[in-house]
Amino acid sequence: MLVSASLMGLSLLFVFSCKKAAQNTNTQTATDNAICEGEYMRMLPTTNSIAVKTAGNGVGRVMGAYPTVSVDTTHGWPHTMTINYGPAPGVVDSSDGKTRSGVIVMQFSNYWHVTGATVTINLDATSNYMVNGVQYQGVITLTRNSPTSFSVDISNAKCTKASPAWTILYSATRTYTWTAGYTDSIPTNDVFSITGSASGTDRNGVSYDLKINSPIIKTGDCPYISQGNVTLTTSKNNTYTLDYANSACDNQATVTVNG
Repeated sequence: MLVSASLMGLSLLFVFSCKKAAQNTNTQTATDNAICEGEYMRMLPTTNSIAVKTAGNGVGRVMGAYPTVSVDTTHGWPHTMTINYGPAPGVVDSSDGKTRSGVIVMQFSNYWHVTGATVTINLDATSNYMVNGVQYQGVITLTRNSPTSFSVDISNAKCTKASPAWTILYSATRTYTWTAGYTDSIPTNDVFSITGSASGTDRNGVSYDLKINSPIIKTGDCPYISQGNVTLTTSKNNTYTLDYANSACDNQATVTVNG
C-alpha cells in the first residue's frame, strides 16, 4: 500500500495574519516553522511514492519523476536509495513546483511493507540538499508502525539561507494514521489523522514549541485541512492557536492570538 500523494508537502502550521490582533502582528516564528516543516514532512510521502512495498521487490524497484533514483542492494540490509536532483541551481520538481538540488540518501532497514521497518535519512553538509535556495540538514527517521500507521522523527534539523543570511533550528515528531481508504487504490477515498509536536528557534533567535491539540484531519478529496487544532507558543510569551474546526472542504480557519 502506498501513502496517497495527497499528503505531499503537507505543512501543519501555515503563515497567517490577523488584522484585528493589532497588539501582535509578528508572524515570523510561524513563517519559519512552515519553511522547515513543509519540507521535512514531505519525506514520508516521498519515500512511499518511490518505494514499491512488495515482498518480491522491496526498494529494488522505483517509480516517479525524479531526475535520478538509484538503489544499492549489493551489500544486503540496509538497502540504500539515493535521489539525486543534480547540482545547483537544480531542477523543478513536478510534485510541487519547487526547485531542488543536491542528494537525499535513504537507508531502509527492511522491506518497507514490513511492520517495524525504518528509513533513515541523513541530510548532512555533503548532501547539499537545497530547496528554493534554502539548505536543509538533519536526521529524519521514518518508521512503519503498522500497515496503516507511520511515525516521523526529526532531530538536529537546520534550515539555512545564504543571502539574506539566516538560520532556523527545528525538531519534531509526528504520527500519521491512515484511517480510511487504505483498502483500495482510490486516492480521493484516503483520510489521514496526524498528531505530534515540534520545537525550534526562528531566524531572530526566538524559540518556540508547537503542539497538535486535536488531530489534524486530511482527506484525499480536498486540498485543505478539514479538522484539527494547533498551538504555537514562543519564548516571547506569545501564543497562537489555529483551529480548523470541523468544516466542509474550504480554506477557512480561526486564529487566536494571546487569547
